[in-house]
Amino acid sequence: MVAESKHGTACEGLTIEQDAAIAASAIEAHDLPHAAIHVASALGVDPLRPELRRLFETWYAAADDPLRLLPIPPGTSYSICLMHAEVLARRGKRDEALDLLFRAAAARLDIPIVAWGRDWLVNDAVAPSLDPAKFESGIGAFASALGRSGGSAHPSTVKAGLAIVERLRAAHPAHTGLAYWHVAVLRGLARIPEALTLSREFYAVNPCWRSALAVGMVLRRTDDFDGAVAMFQRALTHDPTDLGCRLDLGDMLCDAGRVDEGIAYYDEVLALAPGHAWALPSALFFRALRDRDAGAAEQLRLMTFNTPDNRRAAALAERLPADLRAAPERARKSTGKAAKSARKTRPTKGTSRG
Repeated sequence: MVAESKHGTACEGLTIEQDAAIAASAIEAHDLPHAAIHVASALGVDPLRPELRRLFETWYAAADDPLRLLPIPPGTSYSICLMHAEVLARRGKRDEALDLLFRAAAARLDIPIVAWGRDWLVNDAVAPSLDPAKFESGIGAFASALGRSGGSAHPSTVKAGLAIVERLRAAHPAHTGLAYWHVAVLRGLARIPEALTLSREFYAVNPCWRSALAVGMVLRRTDDFDGAVAMFQRALTHDPTDLGCRLDLGDMLCDAGRVDEGIAYYDEVLALAPGHAWALPSALFFRALRDRDAGAAEQLRLMTFNTPDNRRAAALAERLPADLRAAPERARKSTGKAAKSARKTRPTKGTSRG
């Protein structure tokens, strides 16, 4: 995972100019590891500034093994990842560079990270030689981040990111993953008519689980509720083992008041994956509401103690009506025991789709 912070504690509070000056002095002293930190810190604020580009070039020319100077363990700053990506590209590893660049951009959509690599990383001559399997997940992280951003992405990030994806898609028109994430990027940018047209074309050419899901995800953003449900159901005909579509159907149908149908999909997930961290609290919550079932409500409340990191359980427990939240004496005692046990043991991290 790429970290949202642009630098370590050594660079906190420094301006771009101060970072650049420290980096230049460190390069002159051939303290290249130290220089790399400050070059990255400056680039992490404005990667398109020409003088910072020149500073990077100076550092790169002085480094015998620049990749060794830019380690990227999990949690590495996005700005270090940005520099590492360019070095990878210059070493002929453009697939890896592209994946890393999109992951860095996903961490900080407000900074024009993708624009840094738009021309040198992917062009019409290079795109056909790239392997989409090596960078598909990076584009997926970028698309997902766009969907959560609420339109806050930097304009250059939007323009460059979409341009790269379109260029890659044109070079690999038959690649299912690229087609899916192309639709997802458009959806994340709220360009719903374009996303819907593209997803329907995708399904017409290649009817499969992923293309059906692409159409369903776009329709979910429109007023065609029945159409969205139908496409999620169609996706299940292509992959009857899929849990995600069942969870989406459960959420959609329950939120629309079609609780019996929605619970049935949660139950299908639980049959395939007992104790599922999203399906179980969802089924308990909607059963409690539908049947005024104090037992289901009690189980949901207990989940918040037994799996304290399960955000879905916590959110739904907060939504329980007052009469279902008022635990009987037996529930209060068992809740107290569960809380005591939870404090003694390491919390079990609950997965969440939120």
